[in-house]
Amino acid sequence: MDIVNKVIAFLLGLSSAQSGDLSGAELILRSPLGDWTLIFLSIFLFGGVIWLYRYTARKISKGRRIFLILLRIGVIAAMLLLIQRPVLQLTVEGTIRRTLLIGLDTSSSSNIADVRQRQEDLVRAAIAKGDLPADRGLKQGLTGNADQYSSVPRLDIMRAVLGNTDIDLIPRLNDKFDLVFFTFNEEVSEISNPLEVPESGENKKLTDLTATSPRTQLGNAVREILDRKRGQPLAGMLLLTDGASNGGMPPMAAATQAGQDKAPLYFFGVGITEPLDIVVNNLYMPEVVTVEDEVNATIRFRGQGLAGQRANLTLFVDGQIVDSESVTFTGNEQTATLSFLPTVVGEYTVEARIDPRSDETSQENNSRKQRIRVIDSKINVLLAENTPRWEFRYLEAALGRDRRIELNVFLNGASPAMAEGEGSHYIKDFPREREKLFEYDIIILGDLPPELIGKPAMEAMVDWVSQFGGGLILLAGRENMPWKYLQSPLADLIPVEFQSGVTTSGIGNYYDQPVNLEITPAGSRNPMMQLEPDPEENAEYWQALPPIYWVAPVTQAKATTEVLAVDPSLLRATRFGKLPVIALQGFGLGSCLYLGTDNFWRWRALRGGNPYWNFWSQVVQRMALSRLLTSSSLSQLNVERNDYVAGDRVKVFGRLFKPGYRPYTEESVPATLRYEPLADAEIADQPSTSQVILQPASEQEGFYEVSFLAARPGSYSLTLDHDPSAKVDALVTDAQFELGETAMNASLMKKMADASGGRFFREEDLAGLPDILDAESETVESHVDLDIWSSPLFFIILIGLMTTEWIIRKLSGLK
Repeated sequence: MDIVNKVIAFLLGLSSAQSGDLSGAELILRSPLGDWTLIFLSIFLFGGVIWLYRYTARKISKGRRIFLILLRIGVIAAMLLLIQRPVLQLTVEGTIRRTLLIGLDTSSSSNIADVRQRQEDLVRAAIAKGDLPADRGLKQGLTGNADQYSSVPRLDIMRAVLGNTDIDLIPRLNDKFDLVFFTFNEEVSEISNPLEVPESGENKKLTDLTATSPRTQLGNAVREILDRKRGQPLAGMLLLTDGASNGGMPPMAAATQAGQDKAPLYFFGVGITEPLDIVVNNLYMPEVVTVEDEVNATIRFRGQGLAGQRANLTLFVDGQIVDSESVTFTGNEQTATLSFLPTVVGEYTVEARIDPRSDETSQENNSRKQRIRVIDSKINVLLAENTPRWEFRYLEAALGRDRRIELNVFLNGASPAMAEGEGSHYIKDFPREREKLFEYDIIILGDLPPELIGKPAMEAMVDWVSQFGGGLILLAGRENMPWKYLQSPLADLIPVEFQSGVTTSGIGNYYDQPVNLEITPAGSRNPMMQLEPDPEENAEYWQALPPIYWVAPVTQAKATTEVLAVDPSLLRATRFGKLPVIALQGFGLGSCLYLGTDNFWRWRALRGGNPYWNFWSQVVQRMALSRLLTSSSLSQLNVERNDYVAGDRVKVFGRLFKPGYRPYTEESVPATLRYEPLADAEIADQPSTSQVILQPASEQEGFYEVSFLAARPGSYSLTLDHDPSAKVDALVTDAQFELGETAMNASLMKKMADASGGRFFREEDLAGLPDILDAESETVESHVDLDIWSSPLFFIILIGLMTTEWIIRKLSGLK
């Protein structure tokens, strides 16, 4: 029967690969002649054949003549069909061998040796290692010593599952699918099948798997693996991971895309969901503080599985204890505030640490460090206003009392005598000279008319923000700000958009109903909006603030703006959304903060604290940060990001000027790089000094850059040789991204599986994966084109007709 099928396939020109169940057929002409052309041509040719045999073959019998006519008509019909290139399109249904992508998580969290105490966690480890059968579930008892399963690294669990002969996962999948293996962390690498035994005999592929990368980008991994195999028939993707993801594309977005691409995600969860672990998630304090000014350090921490138990939280400065507190774990994320008083100018490493436990999953995530700079200089602030409105009065008083601030005040129309009194911080004229403006760290522009400032001064302010890291604060008013600045040089700096030609006659009216500002998610993450250390308490505190009664009716925030607070009223919202009230926009090296109300002064009345000054104090600290981080007025140095781990490359950007604020034009700029080990480093590295060279970063004069490898944890500082006051620091720590959440993120993996059409598995049900994948195989419909005009069968028929006619003609005595 197989020989018959092969003969039929040969005659039809059908290859052996084109198999399946036939569900339809259609005849298609690739070069059709057209109906009327074919009719007229057929009548002409067929009529000619009839006439020819009727008048030239009279001596043969009538029956033989008719048979010859039919043979000749058959040949002509075949030739007419041939020139139209007929194709028989067959619809074939069948299954094809698909590809299954398998990803192995090799980030450093895979090295975590989970402390397994619950019976089900111990049984799962035993199933993975093949010491217990998978089909009996989690109710079975352990055989042997349970200690051998109490602390198994996650990477060993992955190795055991892949090589488990009871589950027999990879061989069974290999029978049904083409398997392609990848490892992923912050990068993706394709590897060969780790179970294939090489010719040398010993298989080291599984044991050679290592987990060293400090980050996992789960969303990026899914997207990149799918992109590499796009266009191939996929059965899906199996990911062996703990579900940790700390960078890159949002995992759920990648899962949704996988579902749209019909590539379901199947997860094998590695790890345990409820480990005992103390995690210090975050340490926040100002990066620059003033000597003899108390510093509050806010620490966020969590005691997983330790609710009700106590531990000591300690604050260190360069390894010395400065404050401590006994904390009681709730099982959820908590916050605590410790403080210290810096007495000496300099740079320090601050660490928050909770005493480790012997039974916790990891002791490497019990602390957080941050580098701070203690200065003895003041923040130079210019407060410029048109009229002495209430916001101005309270703000002037608050800024004037702060010993950290050197305040200058310009009030339009104020008596010159106010600037002449002893100790007065008033100035007679708005400082329009470029050099004068550049002396300030912060400029607060109130409702001043733009013509009073002047175009040259506004152009200088743009350079001051973008090139010298100045902090510009715009305080909305009823007459000028921001309405009359649309056509001014400051227009690009303003974080919000508003209609041109707005009449100011109606915008100054107070609202009939009070407005409680609504802090946005971006605002809850911004340090200058944190009036309470705990995020939930902070949101409640903002809701409890005294209401305001006026908000500037702008249109929307610009695309590059971070909106921190909005007017919650939908009645005043525009088609773009709620009105932005507090909005921040980065601009070059500096930033511009928009405050869309002059009613903050109403917050002074809240009992139990002074949110008005707390808010303005944090605003001033944040807006002056870029200027405070460097002591040079001519050189601005910045690092690419705030967090570095050992092995990263640190990139430094510089904006350099000569005296007179002319751009630096040298082809190279030498600098000194100093390394200081951390005070509590386990290995006592020695300080070191090396030379680096900054090179021009662009064709624009004055921009430079350099990068260096931070091979060891510690503090790195770079100082320009020609301007020693220009300095930038980078704190490099051991990688802890993977230890911020040591519990297996089963919830995320289940959501990703559901979004993509896949499933989530544990040790006890992983053996069912091959059958599930096979059951979910879809019938593939394909089209097979049979070129009839060039098939062997067509030419056999054509030659057969012609040969038969020739033989009969010869037998009939015809030429």
